[in-house]
Amino acid sequence: MRKLDELIIKLKSKIGVDLLGVVEAIPMEKVYEDLILNKEKNFSTKFESDDTNSRIDPSMHLENARSIFVIGMSYYWDEEEEGKFKISNHAQGRDYHKVLREKLEALKLELSEIYEFQSYIQVDSGDLFEKELGRRAGFGYIGKNTLLINNELGSYIFLGILVTDIEMNEYSIKSSGSCGECNICKNACPSGSIIGDYTLNGSVCHSYLTQWKVEIPESKKINYAYGCDICQKICPKNRDIKKNLHLDFQPRIKNFDNIDIKNMSNKEFKRKYYEHSFSWVGKKVIARNIKLIEERG
Repeated sequence: MRKLDELIIKLKSKIGVDLLGVVEAIPMEKVYEDLILNKEKNFSTKFESDDTNSRIDPSMHLENARSIFVIGMSYYWDEEEEGKFKISNHAQGRDYHKVLREKLEALKLELSEIYEFQSYIQVDSGDLFEKELGRRAGFGYIGKNTLLINNELGSYIFLGILVTDIEMNEYSIKSSGSCGECNICKNACPSGSIIGDYTLNGSVCHSYLTQWKVEIPESKKINYAYGCDICQKICPKNRDIKKNLHLDFQPRIKNFDNIDIKNMSNKEFKRKYYEHSFSWVGKKVIARNIKLIEERG
């Protein structure tokens, strides 16, 4: 067994994550090409930085970046949504930004016993393209729905990264794979945002539309009050996967109560749901989504 693999096994156990790998902190050139094409096709969303270099180059976030430690955690719980105003699986438990940041801080502490280093932490809200780093870390391949797919955990994975200036002698082995001829997610996608060639028109994806303060076209019929899981639920790679692995992600709320949302202020909304990743959008966006489901459902 390689020394790196021994270190990874030890660190995974210590900090309590499902996946951990180490990749070289070099620019992601292929991702750069894909991002430029997405811009040209108007597939990008307002979540994404306009600075394409910032999305692919770790050294723009940490001077002298050398190695990136990538972690992954399963969030899948085998509990079906009930009711009309559904919340995407990823937002039903504790806010994953907080959970994974805690894990990365714990990882920093463990590594500080071995190395002296500077670092930069990112959990979803930063610029660097985490899914490609997960692929390079050996977690899985990126599917036609543009989600990272792992053989044991499926696509229900949260990712976080720790960019460091640590010089490593070896790195994790990249993953490879594909969806082959399968187009189930493409055919099931209610927005038509899954193109089928491993690209996504994020600007019309229902998950994006329900999370952002943008006008939702009258022709769009949304299925969730926050997010969308249809392409994951239908994916064959998500059958017989490991589940219920982390109590932090056990569902605390699966649906919104229409009357409750209507009667609360934005301040009350933020206070009630502060532990969930959807709290940042505020009451107004959720109320709008509920209204659209009622009108177009």
